[in-house]
Amino acid sequence: MNLKYCIVIFIVAIMLCSCAVTVDEKAENVEDVEENVNEQVVNLNLSESKMSNVTEIVQNSESNINEGYNISIEPMDPNTQICNRINFGQIVEGDKIYLSVLHEKKVDNEGELKYSGGIYSLSPNKIELISDQYARFLTIYKEKIYFATYYENGLYRMNLDGTSMEKLDIGMIIDIYISDDILYYSDYPGDAALKLINLSNNTKGNMLNSLSYNIIIKDEYLYYINDDDFSIYQYNISNNITERLISETASKFCVVKDDIYFFSSSLKRFNIASQELTTLNKSLVGSFVINGNWIYYVALPDKERGLEKAKLYRIPLDGTENDKEILLNDLEFDVYDTFLYIAKDTIYITTPYDSSEYLAYNTLENEITIITYDSLLKMAN
Repeated sequence: MNLKYCIVIFIVAIMLCSCAVTVDEKAENVEDVEENVNEQVVNLNLSESKMSNVTEIVQNSESNINEGYNISIEPMDPNTQICNRINFGQIVEGDKIYLSVLHEKKVDNEGELKYSGGIYSLSPNKIELISDQYARFLTIYKEKIYFATYYENGLYRMNLDGTSMEKLDIGMIIDIYISDDILYYSDYPGDAALKLINLSNNTKGNMLNSLSYNIIIKDEYLYYINDDDFSIYQYNISNNITERLISETASKFCVVKDDIYFFSSSLKRFNIASQELTTLNKSLVGSFVINGNWIYYVALPDKERGLEKAKLYRIPLDGTENDKEILLNDLEFDVYDTFLYIAKDTIYITTPYDSSEYLAYNTLENEITIITYDSLLKMAN
């Protein structure tokens, strides 16, 4: 396997540019994926409407929550939807909350690690298992859910209830973005290009001759991270001119008005017009999500930076670390990274490659719960 492509896959997967990664495995030929749609949808009618009825309460969770902050989540914030996607997109907000849960991972007879899971829809009084796929980059567009089965090498779409499953392409998909009936995606190793599908006529094509991810379209520009140098680029769709905006390596970013927020060893803000670069914090950041006028992020344990345990912070979009607020204290994460999501009134935190458990912080109820595959099974039984 080409070392350059090994690096980009692991940077996208773990979202940490500061980690050195080595790869010992060789790429296998992409095999077709059996389309296995679960016809028996599990309906769980709950007696009460609070989300905590389908989760397990964290013991002594009150000690982790900092009181006094007025947290108001803006529903369906487009910047939040983008941030959820660049954090591997295991949760997406629509009419309901849709999330992908890891059921099991095991080594098969050939020594390869295999993953199984499901996609669930969550509403106040019902949980539905709508697919038995373990999915990434969940994206809702025109009453359809698009997603990638990263480990099984497929790009799919289905109805919101899990019916009418279609496979659109094969490959190890590392990003999905849809705008104006055009689906943009990258796969690995693929043909090292940003791929397109016109959803109105199902025609396919290529756009950029490089492996690109973290795709965002704003006005006449397409923004992306290029795998050659992991820098943030701006592509003018009108005249096909490409410009490197930020030379620093980046693992994820989001564009808000004229500012680019990105992670490169710490959170930073880059103003496109003035070219001014501002460091927002000094912590090792697992992931971040923008909602309203705030940026939420998880600071990972880092003794060299004086942080013994992970914490959930937020700072104003126009602020710095001096303006930060600590929302959750001393989170128990024994891994090198986190995935952070915001949907409706809840902030979700999970870990890479072990998304069988979600910490859910309901900002309205000021309550922490844990959503697990086991608890979902208990409700199903």
